[in-house]
Amino acid sequence: MSESMIPDGLSFAQLQEMLESASSEPESTNNKPQLTERQMQRLIDDAIKSVNEQFDGNVFSYKLLALASLHMLYRFHNDTHAQACEDGEFDAALAWGRDAGWLQMCMNALSNINCGPLDFVCED
Repeated sequence: MSESMIPDGLSFAQLQEMLESASSEPESTNNKPQLTERQMQRLIDDAIKSVNEQFDGNVFSYKLLALASLHMLYRFHNDTHAQACEDGEFDAALAWGRDAGWLQMCMNALSNINCGPLDFVCED
């Protein structure tokens, strides 16, 4: 066997044994329990309701939450675009950059929607 963890050779029986003992679920890279789709959605819904309650039910809280979320998505896409450029992956960079632009458009459109007297984002 070489110095790597990959053996130089395996018999068919050894491969079959490895296949049978392997987990069908990918191993988690962290110790946090995996959430179901329903649990993820409930977690987000509860967080949004909690924030909205702090705004006394004002709809402007939803706008701020949405803008913050869009901004985080934009930053991720823009940073990934920059990294892809550095790595010479120009097709991927183009896609990530395009999506960052779409997110900017979403933020701009949402910024221009007035959500009442608390809305300090909208210029009007």
